[in-house]
Order: sequence, then C-alpha cells, then structure tokens
Amino acid sequence: MTTGAITFSSSNHITVGDVRVFNEERDYYFPILQEDIDVNPALQGHQHTGW
Repeated sequence: MTTGAITFSSSNHITVGDVRVFNEERDYYFPILQEDIDVNPALQGHQHTGW
C-alpha cells in the first residue's frame, strides 16, 4: 500500500510525490458523521456504502 509523499516547497505550493492507492472504494470518500445526520435529516440515506 502506498501512502504518498508530500513536499511543501512554499506557502502556496504543494507537491504530491507518489501515487496514492486505496484498498477499498470507500476510502475515496469521507464518512458523514452521525451527529451531522441527526442535525440534518436530509442527509439520511446518503452515507456512502462501507461507512
């Protein structure tokens, strides 16, 4: 599994050195926190599969 290398060469320039590889499709998405779903019922049913 490759995690990637990040280089900060200035305050507004970031270089990502390696290709990032994720083992599962869900890793490409952030989970929706349950507390956010509780506050906004419109989010119910929109959690990505795997989270």
